[in-house]
Formats: sequence, structure tokens, C-alpha cells
Amino acid sequence: MLRGYDDVLAALRDSRYLAGTHADDNEVAGIRQAFQDKLESAEPLLSVKVSNPCDLLAEIVRPWAAAIAGSNEASKDLRCVFLAAANPEDAELQREGSRATAVLARSRSALEIQFSVAVAETLPAFLGNAWHLLLQNREELRWLRANPDEMPRAIEELLRLAGPSRIVFRQINGRREPLYLGEANLDPARFDCPEQLRLIRTPNPHLAFGGGLHACPGAPMIRAAALRATTAFVERFTEAELVETVPGRGSAIVWLERLVARL
Repeated sequence: MLRGYDDVLAALRDSRYLAGTHADDNEVAGIRQAFQDKLESAEPLLSVKVSNPCDLLAEIVRPWAAAIAGSNEASKDLRCVFLAAANPEDAELQREGSRATAVLARSRSALEIQFSVAVAETLPAFLGNAWHLLLQNREELRWLRANPDEMPRAIEELLRLAGPSRIVFRQINGRREPLYLGEANLDPARFDCPEQLRLIRTPNPHLAFGGGLHACPGAPMIRAAALRATTAFVERFTEAELVETVPGRGSAIVWLERLVARL
């Protein structure tokens, strides 16, 4: 088990730690461009009508992410793949994940499946975690609204503290080795006051997207979407108050099923 920042980073960069095949650069570029086109054409979040109180995930985030991912016809299967990744110890979820992957593979490449899950499921998981953290830190939320140019740095700090991927797995010498990204991002040997939200923390070499040869190929997409969505959230919901949160069930991925706020 590798938990410290330096140990996890070294493993991520070590070619002996395997994580499937390396993504084809041309395919990655094509998928990213298709995503960017959908992101540009998506309905602005500032115009979405919501109830009050509002489940920010059910009413805003998930429909928006599903539209960008183009995943409505495969939403249940993408969810199964996500839940299997979130619960690597659950045999039943692993079987369901394998079944769903086989279904999705009839019309999508392995990389397209990975990107679809990232946008339809991992992106909402991150936004839910990040917006929850901002609602718990109202002074920082108001500061961010007053300083919108700092949003890119704020997203990096939110990724460090609220990134949903807590553990990734690598194969080495025939065994499955867990790398604890979440704990590495809280390592006091690397980050000053690591549990404190500092929206302009610099430098901020977090490991929310892994690293090395097998770093998450969807990282630029998640950053771009999170930047746009959180900019709208900060402008629209600065005075929102938390009403209810319902956590999801996962050991390797952390997310919220519900994030209800009074607007």
C-alpha cells in the first residue's frame, strides 16, 4: 500500500506499474474535440430553472453532464461501470461492471467508454464534492465570486481536496497494488496545512488525475467542464445554504448522491 505523496508519485511514474494499454494520441485528440464541441453547445447553467430547495446534482449537474457525454441511451451501463470502479471489493458490482462494459463495447472503443464514464459519472462526482466543499466554506465562496480570474487555480485546489478518485490500482510483479491518491494529496510533507482549503495554493502538484504514462487522458476535459460549471455555480449560488447531503457508496471513489441547498 502506497500512501505518501513521494511514494505514490514514484509508482505512477514507474513503468513497472501497469494500467492497461497506453491511449492512442489521435483517438484521444478526436474524443476531446467532440467533447469540446458538446461543451460549447450545452445549455448555460445560469439559465437552468431549478426548485428551491434544490438538489444541485439531480436538477443541474447530472443532466448537464449527460448531455455533454451524449450518454442518455447508455446511462445505466455507464453507471454500472462507475460503481464497479468505485467498489473494487464488491464481487456483484464487478460482474455488473463487466457486463455493462461488454454492452458498451458493441458501439464504443475502450477509450470512448473510459471518456464517457469520466464525463457522465466522474465529472458530476467531482462537481458535487467541490460545490459541497465551497458551501461549507462560505467566505472562500464569496471571495471566489469577487475574484473570478482565480477560478483556474481554485479548480486545482478543489481537485486536490475534493477529487473523487481516492485509490487507483496498478499491476506489478503479478499483484494488484493500491495507490492512495487521496492520502497523497493530504500529505503534510508535500502540502502546507493540507486539510485547509486554499483556493490560490501555489504550487499545487496534486495527484487527482494520477500521473505518468497512465495519467487520466480525460483530465483536460474534466478541468474545462469543471471550470465552466463552477464559474456558473459561484455566480448564481453564492448565498446558497446546505440543507442535505447523501453520500454515495464507494471505497475507491468518493461522491455524493444528493446535494440539496436552499437558494
